[in-house]
Amino acid sequence: MITGIRFPSQEIGSDRAVLRDWALRAAGAGFSYIAVNDHVVGVDPVARPDYGAGFPDAARRTAASYSVHTEFHEPLTTIAHLAALCPDLGFSTGVLVCPQRQTALVAKQAAEADILTGGRLRLGVGVGWNPVEYEAMGADFRTRGRRIEEQVSILRALWTRRTVEIDGEFDRVVGVGLAPRPLQQPIPVWMGGWSDVVLDRIGRIADGWYHGGEFEPGVLRKTERIVAAAERAGRRASDIGLEGAVELRYGLDGIEGRARQWARAGATHLVVDPMHAGYRGSGHLDHLARIAERLPLGG
Repeated sequence: MITGIRFPSQEIGSDRAVLRDWALRAAGAGFSYIAVNDHVVGVDPVARPDYGAGFPDAARRTAASYSVHTEFHEPLTTIAHLAALCPDLGFSTGVLVCPQRQTALVAKQAAEADILTGGRLRLGVGVGWNPVEYEAMGADFRTRGRRIEEQVSILRALWTRRTVEIDGEFDRVVGVGLAPRPLQQPIPVWMGGWSDVVLDRIGRIADGWYHGGEFEPGVLRKTERIVAAAERAGRRASDIGLEGAVELRYGLDGIEGRARQWARAGATHLVVDPMHAGYRGSGHLDHLARIAERLPLGG
């Protein structure tokens, strides 16, 4: 298993020196990659009292969770900066809400990030869950599932072809191409999500499943569904990666065993998530060493 760490975007603050030191310590501790998560805007619950209504898990997805006060560093910009500091690390987005963005622009930004990381970018994408954020981005929340499938096809075409000719349902990308193109041909596209429709989509078109959470018994059933979808699509299930997580909000005790659960489940990647563990700003720096002591990291 390749072990990385999630960038504590919501808690680390905006002090450039702290961001630099955190990345350098993560590299020095032996982590193989840094994953950066994504939200473009937060919602003001006073101005939008309807926010959260109708969410499948309204208790978790409340205004307090992602409000105008919640900090999210933009993933691809952050990755480009951290790659200059840590040229030997890999990087991933975990996950970028792709359907609320312009497809060609995502392709361009990801291609540049892949070049700057030396061909070590994994683009994790997902459909998201926040209709208010889609509204702010000028995108249609209702069609996000269909759109992400078309986007993956267009992204791969732009990354690997000199000229692209795709006139799709959502994007017209005809007679155009990217220069420079990424080092990876194409950049691996992983997908996040847990619903059956997402798992089927991963089996059909994704390079990996970004689970992004702690191991739970349902993981095995879900991986079986991905395998079945891959086989129906004529793909080799062994080509589809799996990324689990150990979340430090549940404490450091036992993280070795929790990591082994993911290894037994066939995970190819494991991301350590330090958020919501009670640390803020520079407090995340010293926490890195304590994490690294518990896991068999290289580097």
